Amino acid sequence: MLDRMKGDCRRVGQSRVPASPMGLCFPCPAESAPPSPSPEEKRAKLAEAAERRQKEAASRGILDIQSVEAKKKKKEQLEKQMETSGPPAGGLRWTVS
Repeated sequence: MLDRMKGDCRRVGQSRVPASPMGLCFPCPAESAPPSPSPEEKRAKLAEAAERRQKEAASRGILDIQSVEAKKKKKEQLEKQMETSGPPAGGLRWTVS
């Protein structure tokens, strides 16, 4: 089974040993860590990811997104028109007997 090990190994005698010593969880102190992005870049990436998730969530389960958006716009226009025109001339009459 040891003969079938894959990855970065070196041969010591007749057995295979992993290249990094056992229990070494952190990189060597001589190795430098990769530079982390600036806070502005992090914020920009997080904002883009959030917008993308919102768009995906809004369109989840909808086959034709354009028709749904057109219906929303039409409904908003009708609501604005109703607000500007006021109550209908006929109106409702309440009769109490």
